[in-house]
Amino acid sequence: MSLQQKDCGGWSYNQHVVPDADTTLRVLQFLGKAGFNNEVIINRAEQFVIAHQQADGGIATYLPDMVTAMGYPEGGWTVSHPCVTALASRILRNEQAKQKARQYLDIRLANGDTRAYWWKTPWYVRYESGFINGESFSNDPVELSLVLLLKARYSLADRKLLVSLKNLQLDDGSWPASRQFRIPRPNQFLEDINEGTELVEDRTRIFSTAAAVVAISRQKALLN
Repeated sequence: MSLQQKDCGGWSYNQHVVPDADTTLRVLQFLGKAGFNNEVIINRAEQFVIAHQQADGGIATYLPDMVTAMGYPEGGWTVSHPCVTALASRILRNEQAKQKARQYLDIRLANGDTRAYWWKTPWYVRYESGFINGESFSNDPVELSLVLLLKARYSLADRKLLVSLKNLQLDDGSWPASRQFRIPRPNQFLEDINEGTELVEDRTRIFSTAAAVVAISRQKALLN
């Protein structure tokens, strides 16, 4: 994994694109769970993510020069993103950066704003920020999984919702494809996102199935 780290300290979600804060945070999360403790690699990655922190405390997904390197104009991809900031507030070890990220989130959540940039569902920001108060949700397997995972974090079992998620399982053992991940255009800010924004379906159903399996296992641990 460390061999794929870029010179800037970050990782990219595939070999054809530039590094970003979101992917780098997920790698840091994985390395932490795997017990990886090379401080040089971890610190370089943390500093890369912190370089994306804006004046308001939020974390952008891309740095302006990275967006330029992809041939896109600077815009919505280089400003604070609630979803990336919520993840950073959990993963970063730098206390000052975490506090600034948390303050950014607290202001938004206090105003009832749980919108994400890369996600259609508000439950992504709720889960990553630990904001238990919630509104209604759809029958999408990823959205249901996020609700159950958030409840499990607070040791709240929900047998009825667990059954609803289990009932979505297909005959081949997978869960239906989710349509919660979206890709705004580089020039789109959060306020510009509408129903026409591109949604990406996980056609292999790996993401929805993995989310469902983890959510079910954590809920079952509370019920057993």
